[in-house]
Amino acid sequence: MWFRTCNGFALGATGACLLFSTSCGSQRAAPAAEPAAPVATKVEHFFATSAHAEELFHFFRDTLELPQVWPYQAFGGFASGGITLGNVVFELVKFAPAEGDVLATEFAGIALEPVGTTDALLLELKQRGIPHAPPDSTTFRTDSGFEVGWVNTVVPGILPEGIMFFFCDYLARDQVTEGRRSASEALAAKGGGPLGVLAVHEIVVTTGGSNKAFEVLRSVAGPPARDHANVFPFASGPALRLQDAGARAVEEVIVQVQSLDRARQFLGRRGMLGASTAASVTIAPAAIKGLQIRLVE
Repeated sequence: MWFRTCNGFALGATGACLLFSTSCGSQRAAPAAEPAAPVATKVEHFFATSAHAEELFHFFRDTLELPQVWPYQAFGGFASGGITLGNVVFELVKFAPAEGDVLATEFAGIALEPVGTTDALLLELKQRGIPHAPPDSTTFRTDSGFEVGWVNTVVPGILPEGIMFFFCDYLARDQVTEGRRSASEALAAKGGGPLGVLAVHEIVVTTGGSNKAFEVLRSVAGPPARDHANVFPFASGPALRLQDAGARAVEEVIVQVQSLDRARQFLGRRGMLGASTAASVTIAPAAIKGLQIRLVE
């Protein structure tokens, strides 16, 4: 779930300390320490902001027939709706920008699910020397009287400026997980909709040459893929691909579909076909307010 933007927090010292010991003679070196276990299980959801968020939500839900995870609704300081892309939730968010600004349509946040509770997460981040904002808690009661909500912990300076990178700890995690599972099953039951959506393969982030994102992702997600040093997989859900070339941004979302020919034909009939090659097709950016979504088999 999206959250109020956290501003004005102070950052502590970054980076972990490496301890070295040197001596003369032939003493045997100490064995290398085992890498720390990941503190994130998956990309729980990602979101795009837009002044046209409700219109986009209905496009993905109604035109592309992607099942909703929650309806478009107000949550106090913002409004959003979520749809499933099979293995991850895509949230469309609208909030009031600063006076004189216009809310851009762009991918604006990536939320990781922590392995344990927020308290356990904070301890791990401290031990690994990773600065973070104070946890931001949002709770409310449903019509049936259940207390639900989430706690967000932002890790600043990792992704490009303006892109929120945070841990989202849902208070009713089992209930939330069940809702995600039901939506994914509904997508599978309808064959992935007219595009034949299976899952999000990767979320591609350009870092502008900064190494900080690589260092922190190694710490929270574990080592990169063996054959791709810049790709960070998780136990489930999409991987994060970091690229140091280009401006700092979430560049594109790569979605796996059952058949490129099927997707190409549907988009072509609707006048929504973007760049098309033998290996991939894109949804025309004009159809989704400039967002970059590429489809692969």
